Amino acid sequence: MKIQRQSHPIHPCLLALVAVGTVTVPLAKASILASEDFNYSAGVNLSDGSVNGGTGWNGNYAVGAPDLGYLNETRNGAPLSYPNYPAAGGTYANLASGYGGPSFNYFQRTVSVNGAFSAYNDGTRVGKDGTVLWGSFLYNKVSGLQMWLQGAGNTIFTLPTGGSNSLFVYRISYGAGNADTVTIWNNPDLSTWTPAASPTSTASGDFSFQTLVFVAPDSTNEGRVDNIRFGTEAIDVVPYTVTTTAFQSWAISNGLDPQTDGAPDFDKDGDGSKNLSEYAFLTDPKSGSSLPKLSQVTDATNLSLTYLRAKAATDVTFTAEWSTNLQNWFTSGLTDVATGTEDANSAEYKATITKGTDEKKFLRIHVTLNTP
Repeated sequence: MKIQRQSHPIHPCLLALVAVGTVTVPLAKASILASEDFNYSAGVNLSDGSVNGGTGWNGNYAVGAPDLGYLNETRNGAPLSYPNYPAAGGTYANLASGYGGPSFNYFQRTVSVNGAFSAYNDGTRVGKDGTVLWGSFLYNKVSGLQMWLQGAGNTIFTLPTGGSNSLFVYRISYGAGNADTVTIWNNPDLSTWTPAASPTSTASGDFSFQTLVFVAPDSTNEGRVDNIRFGTEAIDVVPYTVTTTAFQSWAISNGLDPQTDGAPDFDKDGDGSKNLSEYAFLTDPKSGSSLPKLSQVTDATNLSLTYLRAKAATDVTFTAEWSTNLQNWFTSGLTDVATGTEDANSAEYKATITKGTDEKKFLRIHVTLNTP
C-alpha cells in the first residue's frame, strides 16, 4: 500500500511468499454438483427404481443385467475405505460379469446436464469450453474394472490398481473445439494436500459426456464402487480432513483450491490484489469491490496510514515501509503500532513516518507469509 502528501489511490502490495505453519481443519465445499454414496439397503439391485438417491443426477440407474441381481447390487460385506478419507455409509455398488451371466456388464447414471451441470452445458452435454470439472470415486478392482464417460462416444478409463481399495481423482479442462485435457491422480496422498503436484497420468481428447458408466468388460471381471463425486473444485470431490496451513484453511473456507486459484499469488477476482493480500487485509478474494479498510492522514509533521490486520493471519508478518520514488523502500524511522481498536476478526494498526524535507513520500505495508 502507498500514500503520499497529496491524495493518492492506495492498493495492497504483495512482495513475498513462503510456506507457513500447520493446523488441522475440515475442508469446506465450494460446489458439489453430483454425489452418490450408495446409502441403500444391502442386496438391492441397481435396476430397482428405489435406487435413485444422491444429488445432481437425471433419472434412475441403467444396468447391463437387471435379471441377475448379484451382478449390479449394493453390498456391505467389506465397506470401501481409504486413508484419511471419511467413511460415507456401509454399502457400495458391486459390479460383475460372467459367473453364468453375460460376459459384459455395466451400471450407469446420467448427470443433470440442464440442472446441476447447467454451467457446463455445451448445448448437448457436459463440456462447455473454458470450464473445469472435478470428479472422484472410491473403487476396488478385482479384475478388469473400467470407468467410461459416455457422450458422443465412449471415453474409457481402465482403473489401474487391483486388489485394494483405491481413490480415483480426475480433473477435466474443457478447451475450445473439444481440445480437452483430463488429469488423473490415482491413490493420491491425503495426509497433506491433494491432489499431489505430480498426476498419475494425463490425456487429451473430447471428454464431453452426459452419462457416467462403470463397466466389467469381460468374463470374470468384477469391481466395487462408492462415493462418486463431481464438483467445481478439488475440495468438492475429496471430502477429507487434511493438515493445512492457516493460509490454506482461509483459501478453503472461501471456496478456493490452495493449489490453483487459492494459491497466495493468484488473483481470483482480478482486482489487482492477490490472495495473500486479501487474506492479510480481510477482503473477499472473489469480489473485486471488496477493498481494504484504510485511512491516510497528513499533518504538518507526519505521514500516517491506518489499516486493519486480520487476526486469523497469524502466519503473516506485516512490515511498514517508506519510499520517495516507489523503487527503493526503507523501514528506518517508521513506527507501526496497534491503536487499541479491534474486534473478533481484526485489529487496527497505524504506520507513521515524519515528512522531513522530501518532496514526496510513500507508505506501504509489505506482507510476508512466514516459514514454520
